Amino acid sequence: MGIIETEKMLNIEQGIEIGRSQEKEHFVANLILQLGLSDAQAAKVADAPISFVKKIRSQLKEISN
Repeated sequence: MGIIETEKMLNIEQGIEIGRSQEKEHFVANLILQLGLSDAQAAKVADAPISFVKKIRSQLKEISN
């Protein structure tokens, strides 16, 4: 495999990771907004660090202000 093909594959993998991250952010936001879960509960359900959930909650508060 040449350099160009390798670079294309890396770009595709990065795009997939970005998509997964956005999906997890959306999932956590729904756990908070739709189900009213606490940070600890949302982190457990989403299998995410509590710091990630707190970041999402903070972003949601900024949007609502």
